[in-house]
This record gives sequence, structure tokens and C-alpha cells, in this order.
Amino acid sequence: MSQYFILVVIFTALIIIFTSRYFYLLQVKIITRKTLKKYHVTLSELHYSFEQIVFFHTLPSQIEAINQAKKSQFKLRFDYEGFIFVKLTGIYIEIESDEEPIIIAYLPLKNFMLPFLDEKINEGDIDHPLSKKISLAKALHPDTLNEMINEVYNQVQFGRYN
Repeated sequence: MSQYFILVVIFTALIIIFTSRYFYLLQVKIITRKTLKKYHVTLSELHYSFEQIVFFHTLPSQIEAINQAKKSQFKLRFDYEGFIFVKLTGIYIEIESDEEPIIIAYLPLKNFMLPFLDEKINEGDIDHPLSKKISLAKALHPDTLNEMINEVYNQVQFGRYN
């Protein structure tokens, strides 16, 4: 009896650990969809900027691997915190190279805010945690992720403020 109990506990723990990211992101999507529907707005209509991106190299860079990188080499890596109670804290933008990836930039999601959500917080319609979930959903939207890569690529190629 105790052998089966231990196996069940281990199996349950593994299921929770391996599915926690999925259910975390599913919860964010459902809450976002429900909230934005209430205000008759879609996720793609929300405006944002990438001012909060932190660059790890001076741009334009003197490093050849960075200067000559093709757009297809720019990849995103998600920075999660925790195993059971997972939380996405940021997004790394990296250049794939022959050795190991070169980290170019990082977007901390705690700083990724949307003007629409700031307005709703000031009006008292939503609270800060809900705002963070909607911001996260916007950051993970495929169009936003593509624009993030485009933004970093352009800044690497042409400089920060061109």
C-alpha cells in the first residue's frame, strides 16, 4: 500500500511540475480574453512600446558575431521563475551562434505596461495584478514577439536611436 502511495505522490508531483507552465499561460489567456471583451477591445488593438528593453551590448556593436547576424539568428528565450507556481518574468533576445547563444537584450515583463491598462487602473476598473496578466498576454502575442525581434534586430544593425 505505501509503495503505491509513494508512486502516486511522485507521479502527481511530476504532472503538476510539467503542466504548470501550460496552465499558467492558459489562465492568463482566459482572463485576458474575458477582461478585454468587457471593454470591447482586442489584444491586437492594445498599443505598447519597447522602451523597457535592456541591451547588454553597446549599439552599434564592434563584435563581429553581433554585427553580421542575420535576422533569422535572433531567437527568444522565456525567463520563468518557479517550478510549481510558475511565473514568466522576462524575455531574452539572443543571437544563435556556433558556440553558445549571445544574449543581446532582455525585456523585464514587470516593466512592460500598456497605456490602455494604465488608464483603466487610474479609473479603478482593474487592479495592478490583472493589468500585469493582460500585459503578459500582449507580450506573448505572436505579432508582439515578431515585432520584438524586429526592434532588436534594427537596433543592432542601425544603432539605438536611428
